Amino acid sequence: MTRRPRTHVCTVLLDGDSPFGRRYQRVNPDYVEGKPKVVIERLKSNPTIVYMDNNFEESTSRIVREHGVQVLSEYSTNHTTRWGVVSSVDRISTQLRSQGWAVLNPNPPENRNVYVVELDDAIYEVRRVQQLNSDADPSLECLYVGQTSLEPQERLERHLRGHQASSDVRRFGLHLNMRFLRRPNSMTELEALREENSLAQHLRSQGHTVVGGH
Repeated sequence: MTRRPRTHVCTVLLDGDSPFGRRYQRVNPDYVEGKPKVVIERLKSNPTIVYMDNNFEESTSRIVREHGVQVLSEYSTNHTTRWGVVSSVDRISTQLRSQGWAVLNPNPPENRNVYVVELDDAIYEVRRVQQLNSDADPSLECLYVGQTSLEPQERLERHLRGHQASSDVRRFGLHLNMRFLRRPNSMTELEALREENSLAQHLRSQGHTVVGGH
């Protein structure tokens, strides 16, 4: 079984000369003068290797390259899932800001869309799908729930072409069925991940055969 790659959530302490202009003040309204300023990064490799000897030249963030001091291991973690990464960034940001720190990351953009794809009923013949949906009503639609930074129709077309595709949608996908959405798009990545999972559970509880909703 192939191991899923880990993404490292890395909190970098900045020096006292790091900028704190109006845009940073807006996202840190409770900052206490003299408290630490940090940036939270997402890295594909272990930060102890990427930033060996507290050398931040490899950072993609200009403010980290110019003002990084050290990695705060107590506020760093790693995950194999997007949900784990995004929720950790949110949790650490909220915790540090509640302590009067400044987190110099912008507010997350509202650029994610939740979508629902109706699937051919033949998907229910797949044993894995049957096990996930043991109480499904065969008279109701079979559905895939996902979230994306693309327009939902474009994401569906990529699934059907096999580009970064769910095998369930590639094999059984019919068309979008957005009437099942419970809230309007767009939303932040964290909101979309939460809604994707919650919507999948809700639809399954209503008797639908549901896949996705990671």
